[in-house]
Amino acid sequence: MTEHHEHWLTQAENLCIRAGQDHIDVLVDQAGWPSSLLEALRHLDPPVSWHSLFEGTPEEALADQAPLLMRLHWSIWQHKAWLSELMLHFQGTPRLLLAITPLPFEQLTQHLHTLADIRWGEQTGLLRFYDTRIFPLLFSHVLTPEQQSAFSHLALLWSWQDRDQKIVWKAGAYAPGNMLADKPDSIYVTDAQIEILGCISDAELLAKELNDPSVTKEQNFKRCLNAVSDASTKNYFGDLTTYALKFFKNSPATQTDK
Repeated sequence: MTEHHEHWLTQAENLCIRAGQDHIDVLVDQAGWPSSLLEALRHLDPPVSWHSLFEGTPEEALADQAPLLMRLHWSIWQHKAWLSELMLHFQGTPRLLLAITPLPFEQLTQHLHTLADIRWGEQTGLLRFYDTRIFPLLFSHVLTPEQQSAFSHLALLWSWQDRDQKIVWKAGAYAPGNMLADKPDSIYVTDAQIEILGCISDAELLAKELNDPSVTKEQNFKRCLNAVSDASTKNYFGDLTTYALKFFKNSPATQTDK
């Protein structure tokens, strides 16, 4: 039987061919990972175009923990083999995000670098969009339609594996006529958006504690997010586990449908 990561690799290559692209862009989240990719990346031959999203930021010194963007070419077998290794190495984790885009690498780099740096009032923060547990929720829960377009206009397709290791392909809105600025504007978020991001983080922790084998991991996370969001709306500051269990009991029909 074909390995799961090889199935993803084949899908990605076939979709690139259909889109007329000889390359694919890969974002890897290294945060908290025990071994850095930098040494191997620097010694790949032929070399790979890559960029750290921490470059030029206060976190620049944390290169071994930085999110890395790289462009791999299907016609170069070493690049394809490297992507296969990455897919296998990070299988079952939320650390690999793919993008199929005709954009020049430098332009894509500039946009993703800027989009990772959000503004909240007078403060700045890191938007971990490259964490695939967060990426789809940016479109369904967090960002405004205009803010979403800053991501969707960059690619023809985005891809990742969800919590159940299901391969997901999300259509982007890239078109040759899109007028993308050389340097995009930063995303300014509201208090309400910060609250939602906090709920997502709390729900992720809660889902690990309240893991239910009778539902999928995605369904479990969604019901936990519904419970945490409900608690936030009602300004509840007590124990979330207790609140969630009561929420599940009182509204079983709406645990995973939002």
